[in-house]
Amino acid sequence: MGRPAARVLEAIKFATMRPTHPFTMTIQRNPGRLIAVGGGKGGVGKSVVSSNLAIAIAALGAKVTVIDLDLGAANLHTLFGIARPEVGLQDFLDREVELAETTTRTSAYGVSLIAGSSQVGVANISHKQKQRLMSHIRQLPGDVILLDLGAGTTFNTLDFVDLADLRVVVMTPQMTSLQNAYSFLKAAVHRSVQLAADTGEEREVLATAVAQVKDTQRMGTLMAALAARSPVLARRCESLLAHYGTVVVGNQVRDDRDVQIIGNMARMIRDFLQIPAPIQALIRDSAVIRDSVNARRPMLLEGGGAAATELRRLAQALLAPDVARLRHDRRHGG
Repeated sequence: MGRPAARVLEAIKFATMRPTHPFTMTIQRNPGRLIAVGGGKGGVGKSVVSSNLAIAIAALGAKVTVIDLDLGAANLHTLFGIARPEVGLQDFLDREVELAETTTRTSAYGVSLIAGSSQVGVANISHKQKQRLMSHIRQLPGDVILLDLGAGTTFNTLDFVDLADLRVVVMTPQMTSLQNAYSFLKAAVHRSVQLAADTGEEREVLATAVAQVKDTQRMGTLMAALAARSPVLARRCESLLAHYGTVVVGNQVRDDRDVQIIGNMARMIRDFLQIPAPIQALIRDSAVIRDSVNARRPMLLEGGGAAATELRRLAQALLAPDVARLRHDRRHGG
């Protein structure tokens, strides 16, 4: 990326950045942080980002577990050079072992992997299975748990987004990717707001407010309609949005125009969904990345060039927030 592109990148990063907490390189081990990596569309590089991000975080001294939650189309193990994991998520779903017993230790800075399943039907796990899985994810030991999400906006996927402390949205400058990334994040935000309603009465109030506003309107309009009916619930939802912990990763970026496109989407997310969404990494389209996928060896293990530098910066940014405070502020304001 040349100097003009670099200047555009820095301008967009400062324009979209709304830091919730001061930067610190201290790894906060208690409680550990859950980071979801998604984007709504397949083929945008979510798993490549997840695998290399896990390594970048582990290289900073954190104990990292990455879980392949692309149910029915799992391939994260392949990116780590593991042909056939001996144990994985399917064993947990079949109630043969506990989730903590399904980890496979990789050769990459001690990163642990919970391999996904490609069995027919596993993409449609039951509500009971999902709740059990989420409960066990919360109990996993370690500093960082990375959730590599599948494509789409099913409740199964959205509930894993809601489970996370921090959310990484991966998108490319292609129109279909941008549309899917925005739709994915919009659905996730609406799902989180829905789950913030604690009682039947609050859920009814929220449903009435949602019915009043058009689906394409800004989240601020929904909050105004909600405040007219339940100021307490509205404040809770506004706090949730203000501390939603979302960052944007632009992948397969080629030139200044692509940088501006990703920047425009970050601003749209902030303005329409009312959540801060700073750009934390712009990864250039590179043969190094493609070659690393074909070689089944994460690029960070070979240096990785400019793309690796961006992912290391992303890792530092994701280790900065105090997640205990973030969880409190998301629920109670701060």
